[in-house]
Amino acid sequence: MIDGELQALRRAAHTLVDGVADHLAALPSKPVWQPLPNALRTQLLDLPLPERPAALDDLVATAMRDVLPHAMGNGHPAFFGWVNPPPSPAGVVVSLAAAAMNPSVVSGDHADVHLERAVVRWLAELVGFPHTPGAGLLTSGASAATIVCLAGARGRALAAAAHNVRRDGLVGAPQLIAYVPAEAHSCVRRALELLGLGRRALREVALDGGRLDAPAMHASIAADRASGALPAILVGSAGTVNAGMIDPLEAFAARKDWDGLVESFMRMLEVPQEEIDEIKTTPFWSVWITDAPATLNDLRAVQHLRFNAEDYRSLTMPVQLIVGSESPRENYVTDPLAAVLPNARVTTLEGTAHEGMTMVPEQFVAKVSEFLLGVPAPTSGR
Repeated sequence: MIDGELQALRRAAHTLVDGVADHLAALPSKPVWQPLPNALRTQLLDLPLPERPAALDDLVATAMRDVLPHAMGNGHPAFFGWVNPPPSPAGVVVSLAAAAMNPSVVSGDHADVHLERAVVRWLAELVGFPHTPGAGLLTSGASAATIVCLAGARGRALAAAAHNVRRDGLVGAPQLIAYVPAEAHSCVRRALELLGLGRRALREVALDGGRLDAPAMHASIAADRASGALPAILVGSAGTVNAGMIDPLEAFAARKDWDGLVESFMRMLEVPQEEIDEIKTTPFWSVWITDAPATLNDLRAVQHLRFNAEDYRSLTMPVQLIVGSESPRENYVTDPLAAVLPNARVTTLEGTAHEGMTMVPEQFVAKVSEFLLGVPAPTSGR
């Protein structure tokens, strides 16, 4: 910008800040909402495409005269007409800095990228969600966020059913079913339609005292499974539009489907399906099922754990980190720990993934024995 442009910006911005502050101060003494004058409505709708830029002073004057006084009303302290919150002074101020940067936050090493990631982490911490550093994004609103969320759920559910939706689309995919509270926002239905699942995939679950009726949901899931459909998505309301009710989210895990939980957990760890099928034929599967409630509690605890490899740098004792050759190492903390522990070794169990102690027990015992005793343990093959 040249000096004249900067001076115009400074003058117009000061005028606008004062005007906005005066507007907010006067709101309580005015009607909550007032209709837009017919002439002004017509004027705004018929604005011609500008042929040249407007002066900043003129732009501010137009905004103060024709736009700001005719707001939705949600800034008024007596507004109860809809869910829109009032304007935040912090948001009003910082939006100026955001507009001055006008960044793209898709990637890069500039401050706004890292700030967005921190805000996403804050939101995850507020509701107790697990959060991988850098994961998540801010959207324009809840409707856009619902589309992103259901797209992720669709991809994960179909991947668990051995269908690659990103490669193959929905052709040949199993019918996914979504269970949605009767008072859920309409954006859920619209997202299902937009993502190709269709409104027939939606199961509207009755409410009990304003909250989702868990027994009714379980019965609907059982009926769909019996018909060959694939229950895949469960929508819980954490503050309904009509009454602000919060569904018993934790109760959704009370179906006691421990076989399904164990298999889903293994798939989450990217254990190959053939390996899962093999484990099911062994006595270890019943051990997994018995341990499933404890595994669920472990997963809940992990949701609140923020792993930082640097916290372990002071540990100087010998450490053996064991990983399977077929494991997705990027999903584990093996390499970050190996980088900071001063006396660590990484041992690979060949031909197996996460469950090395059950799938290749002789190899596992040999590696651990060598680490603890200094000599490999004898195997049945020797």
